[in-house]
Amino acid sequence: MLKVFFGIHEDAMLSVDSYFNNTYDESWFADPVVVQMIKDIDDSDVLSPNCIQSPILGQIPPITLSGGVKALVCLYMMGNPFIDLVVMGENCSEWLLKIANERDITVAMSGSHLTFSGLEELFPECLCLNDSSTIENPKEWVFKMIEFL
Repeated sequence: MLKVFFGIHEDAMLSVDSYFNNTYDESWFADPVVVQMIKDIDDSDVLSPNCIQSPILGQIPPITLSGGVKALVCLYMMGNPFIDLVVMGENCSEWLLKIANERDITVAMSGSHLTFSGLEELFPECLCLNDSSTIENPKEWVFKMIEFL
């Protein structure tokens, strides 16, 4: 189940960069799912645990990945850190739903405007923490986002 709080939540992690940069484990970059996330979101290839080939930046360390990839990797590898999705763009939507369909995750949305357009078939059971209502599809998600953001 995906649980979401729309708005700024004092317990949600806003600085995903700092968190990821200080907690990631090199072994994460051997996981095929993480490798594919990095390819799909940042269009980059994992060469080794410490080297990622970016088409724009060249060879980079993991701390230079985008905030969206860092948030997704944390959600996937760490279980359920309470992350604010402000760092995610629409290109992260499908991966977020895939993770939410595999395990329970709780997130906040203080400014991101993920709409999950075209991803109705992946949309999981979702709970709005603001009012304890159920969100059943991307259209209802957008209405809740408008109501609370």
